[in-house]
Amino acid sequence: MKNSLFLFLLLISNYSFCCSLIKITHNGKTIVANNEDGSFPNVKMSIEPAEKGKFGVVFFGNNDNYILKTKYSDFFPQGGINEAGLMFDYFSANSAICSETNKKPNINDDLVKGIMKNCSTVYQVRDIFEKYNTCGYGIVFFTDKKGDYLIIDNGRIILGSKSNWVQTNFHPWEKSNCWRYDTASSMINKSYKFSVDFCLNVANAMHQEWSMGGTQYTYIGDLDKGLIYLYYYHDFKKVKIFNIKKELKKGKRIIYIPDLFPDNVKGWENVKAFNKHKTLIERLTDTMVLSNRIKLKEIEDSIINLKKDERFNGIYFNSMELFSNHLCEAGDYWRDRKNYSYSSEIYSFTKKLYPFSWGSYNNLGYLYKEEKEYQLAIENFIICQGLVSNTDYIAEIDSLSERISHQDSLSYKARCGYYYSDDKHFSIIEYKDKKYNAYCGNSIDAIDSSDSRTGKPILDNYIVMDDASVVFSDLRDSLFNKLMFYFSTDKRGYKFQRANYPINSDLKKKYTGRYTIDGDSYIDIVTDNNNYLTINVYSSNVKIDSIIAYPSSATNFIYKFGRLLFLDVDENKFNKIQIYLNNKTIICVRGK
Repeated sequence: MKNSLFLFLLLISNYSFCCSLIKITHNGKTIVANNEDGSFPNVKMSIEPAEKGKFGVVFFGNNDNYILKTKYSDFFPQGGINEAGLMFDYFSANSAICSETNKKPNINDDLVKGIMKNCSTVYQVRDIFEKYNTCGYGIVFFTDKKGDYLIIDNGRIILGSKSNWVQTNFHPWEKSNCWRYDTASSMINKSYKFSVDFCLNVANAMHQEWSMGGTQYTYIGDLDKGLIYLYYYHDFKKVKIFNIKKELKKGKRIIYIPDLFPDNVKGWENVKAFNKHKTLIERLTDTMVLSNRIKLKEIEDSIINLKKDERFNGIYFNSMELFSNHLCEAGDYWRDRKNYSYSSEIYSFTKKLYPFSWGSYNNLGYLYKEEKEYQLAIENFIICQGLVSNTDYIAEIDSLSERISHQDSLSYKARCGYYYSDDKHFSIIEYKDKKYNAYCGNSIDAIDSSDSRTGKPILDNYIVMDDASVVFSDLRDSLFNKLMFYFSTDKRGYKFQRANYPINSDLKKKYTGRYTIDGDSYIDIVTDNNNYLTINVYSSNVKIDSIIAYPSSATNFIYKFGRLLFLDVDENKFNKIQIYLNNKTIICVRGK
């Protein structure tokens, strides 16, 4: 999969999930309690002894995000404590506007690991982060054993020394909107005690439970004494206590946390179910499976059934459904070995099973680019752009378009028109100044003016936009009759079909004419050969707007601002219309 800052930021946000933390300090001594909440059950500790002139560290995290990783494989640290008493953890939060505009280098994967091996105070951490661009980095919380703390938050570097601090999944400069934060703050205010037991009670009150997830592990860190109290899968009665310096002396190793708690029934149920599914996908890296069509079909059918396991719904990594991500990694396995046939087959299977997984389109795009199949690469990049809205894809599309000879052979009319997905939702595609405007709406009179997009045709049946893309299909009688609209806002695609209600010449005569708005304002309605109406709006005999309206029935027309209804019909004409103009619904009467 393409390596970029964009993907790294997605990685950070998906590791963090919904964690919670409290820090309490008294007389220069500090205790922290951290709940690691998420849906990935293969949690572990990494004991990393000190190198010369550096500190040893105990890191926490998991590697469920990658196939072919065992319980003893290395992992990306989610949190940790070093022997000097410096602690950190990541927290997800809603996106925030970042005003940082400097040209400092971006943060790389190893920065925080290096910080934990070289720093003992948050002031040293601050000095390092000030050298980097922290825009888009999310929330990272650090505290040292004296109780000073540092928060890196999307371009902001916040240094503090309050004796107590609560951190959950909102920005520290925002108003609280989290029950876990409110619960912990209330307990600290009402019954504060500087003790491990008090921190454990607060962590218990903040812990979460849901199918296949919730609080995977909790640790209490006594930063002054160098002790870690570890609890597994929200069982707060059984604890394993680690002396950091003694553990570091035992050498470098990975500790699989579930192995420390063999009696945690629910935790082990999740581990076994998760790894059963993960192992199934890993079989796609076996040559014997890929070369045997019968075995491959059996595996694919099993993976399709895997998708039906509701316990795994809503588990995401890199903003992709987790097993979609694992499937893409199986394709990456073969691509790295230059077996493009196997990798393409797995990516295509992933796209079919997870049609809104941006990863499969991303990987196919770069695979086809590598094979110089530029048109196929463009088609996949366009959909990927619609799902995740990244300027990297725009640049790829523009670059590859220059390598293929392409003429826009279709008339713009083939794409334009009114499309609907159901009784409530519709989309209008219009063409102006060599660009396509897409307007999206629902059943109410007015369309949200912000829900419009502008794009350009890349191939005959593809339009690419800044934060969406449109794929046309079913070309009949010089008109596309279906489209898929991919929206990056919710990383989904929506099906629409062309509405083409037949309007005969008698109906057209009944529509056309002048309808009065008020004293010197009126509307002229004319028809054309495309089954559409043109609404010309006048004020003081000056045309101020010209709008195309598309029929959804004999009396109901859709246009980019709302709906036009024809009312009060007699034998020869309609005598009234209801129309949405200037942010209000009005009735217009035929005649001057």
